[in-house]
Parts: sequence; structure tokens; C-alpha cells
Amino acid sequence: MKKAISLASTKQPPYNFAALIVQDGQVIAAETEHVYGNHDPSAHDGVSAIRSAAQKLGSNRLEGCVMYCSDEPCVMCFCCATWAGIERVVYTRPKPAWLAYEFNGLSLEDLASKLERPMKVDRISLD
Repeated sequence: MKKAISLASTKQPPYNFAALIVQDGQVIAAETEHVYGNHDPSAHDGVSAIRSAAQKLGSNRLEGCVMYCSDEPCVMCFCCATWAGIERVVYTRPKPAWLAYEFNGLSLEDLASKLERPMKVDRISLD
């Protein structure tokens, strides 16, 4: 988790988001958001890290992997993680209040409880 926070700190606020994909204790991919630099609304840190890990592993299935995020993943990143078969999503900071494009009253834990396969979602405080 500290690696995700450290990577996020390399970007200027308020776009300082980062995600890592870890398999068997090894970092497979580490990415920041690329939305504005690439003019790509899907290039969030989570989706970018999943893309990178899939390329590195040569598979769209990331079973056995954990996604560590500096901030609470958006629904798009979370859904991408579920499609990839990621087993656990861990984040430290809750969704920033200025993110007006997210759904109200929807939690990742609620979404995970409705999946057909188990997936853990954990918020870890580093305070």
C-alpha cells in the first residue's frame, strides 16, 4: 500500500492516483492515472495497472492478483478488476468529495457482495 501512495505522490493533486497489481507478493504493474495526458477517459490508474499486468502476464485473467489503490477505485476500475478475476481490492483513501461523476449511495463492498464469485474489498487506514 505504501508503494501505491508513494507512486501517487509523483503526480500533482488533484490527479495523484496510483494502483499496483501484485501477484505472489511481487509487483506486476504500477501505474498512475493517464486520463488527461492521454486524453482517454478510461485511463484511470486501476484500469491502466490492469492493462499493464495483463500485457506482462500475457493473459486477460489476473486470478491470484491483488489490486492496491492509493484511493478508492471508481466503479469502472472496480468492474474491470472483477472482469480480470482479481481476488482482492485494497485502498487507503476514500473517494474524494470533488469526484462528482460517481454514483451516490453505492459502495464497492456492496458491489462485491453481489458478484457470482468471491472478491474482497478492504480499506486500510495508514493514519
